[in-house]
Amino acid sequence: MVELTIVLKNVDDVDDTDDAEKVVKYLVKWKEGSYLHTTWEDEEKLIALGGKQRLLNFVRKWDDLTKWEVDDRGGEYFDPSYAEIERVYASKLDVDHKEAAEAGGDGSQSDEEGGGTHTKYLCKWRNLQYSDSTWEKREAVVESVGEEEAAVMLDMHERFCALPDLDTRRRRARPEVVQKMNKSDTPDFVGSCVFKANQLREYQKEGVNWLVYNWVQHRGSILADEMGLGKTVQATGFISWLFQQNNRRGPFLVVAPLSVIPNWLREIEGWTEMNAIVFHGNQQSREAIFKHEFFFTDPETGKDVTRDQDGSRIYKFHVLITTWEVVMNDKDRADGVLSEIPWDAVIVDEAHRLKNKESKTFTSLQGFKAIPPCARDCNIDPAHCVLMTGTPLQNNTEELWCLLHFLAPDAFADLDEFVATYGNPPTPTQVPLCTSPACCSARSLSLSLSLMHARTHTHTHTLTHAHTQTHRHIRADASAAVCERVCPCA
Repeated sequence: MVELTIVLKNVDDVDDTDDAEKVVKYLVKWKEGSYLHTTWEDEEKLIALGGKQRLLNFVRKWDDLTKWEVDDRGGEYFDPSYAEIERVYASKLDVDHKEAAEAGGDGSQSDEEGGGTHTKYLCKWRNLQYSDSTWEKREAVVESVGEEEAAVMLDMHERFCALPDLDTRRRRARPEVVQKMNKSDTPDFVGSCVFKANQLREYQKEGVNWLVYNWVQHRGSILADEMGLGKTVQATGFISWLFQQNNRRGPFLVVAPLSVIPNWLREIEGWTEMNAIVFHGNQQSREAIFKHEFFFTDPETGKDVTRDQDGSRIYKFHVLITTWEVVMNDKDRADGVLSEIPWDAVIVDEAHRLKNKESKTFTSLQGFKAIPPCARDCNIDPAHCVLMTGTPLQNNTEELWCLLHFLAPDAFADLDEFVATYGNPPTPTQVPLCTSPACCSARSLSLSLSLMHARTHTHTHTLTHAHTQTHRHIRADASAAVCERVCPCA
């Protein structure tokens, strides 16, 4: 049966000979086919296949819009990335009846035996949604990304689809809280971690060790580095340590703005061996992700393996990256899936969106089953939370309390008490610094001083690094130490 066509682009495709008749042809993307397999077709064929109305719509649109888009792309009739496979996330044995008939069999033979049975792969195309995924043969995967990349991609797919053994997939108990250690006694937790071909900078390594130390202490963290210092890399290093050194497969949740989702995926794939997925898109896309990316499939029965022998959930992915909008919608839906998952760790990017306790972002995420205090009510291990913010909190005590309250609702239960204890943070002109003119630029660090002062009395929830005129990075344990290390004349 011939599929209905979707006309995308137009070009005057003619024979170069002078006596040849000029024929207009159209570039066609076929329904349920990929951009890799577009073909040039003439008007007669398109009309015969039932595409007359689509053709008329396209012709009307061509002069007004489409041809200008083609010019903007340098003559490309569609975004070339649409023909690049980003991810292979499912596979199946398929019978090509035409090949089987040509081989003179019934299609039960393998490719090597000359029959029509072969493996097809469900491919997500770059910059397109999961709903645009198509089933492709291995040859198409090679054509799209090349032989070497195709081999890596298919090997990764096989690895991620393999159900781990019982010991590997079972979440281990979190270690007991250890006594507080001095800074000089804190172990180099990440020294034995492997981040593919990457290396952490010294201040990033310090940040990851600090995040791990707080995890050991069962204490959430606020990573408040300035923009550009690699907060994403540090958070990635932290969950990679959990994965490598503690055999913790997650699931880990990353909540971030849509604009930085690609960066999160790139960093996790570039620094770790974890299976990271992006849960976003239209309903059809989210359904495809849930169907193929959430659970393992039993190779014998073809059914999803959703629970272990003890009844606990088994997830195929290690890291799920999503947006604030998806989080809020999921919590409001009766059939929401994210809010019910027993997350092992939750990383919140742009965490200043939690600065209002009554906001929908705050209440939606705190309403997740694994987030304290809900975890206490559901009798499950609470998720370890890391909040990331490079945006100043405007020296507002209430905003800082909201973040701390999200991390530790019992320890920071009362706003009035918190404000009475710490008051309002000092303004830049009130920060006690040395009188050297060279230190004037350090007045912008009043927020860092305030956070560090709070950190001294709030069980080390906040870490911030900042630039000075000498391009050093700071991590201090008290306001005085911050002042001492910030001043270039110190």
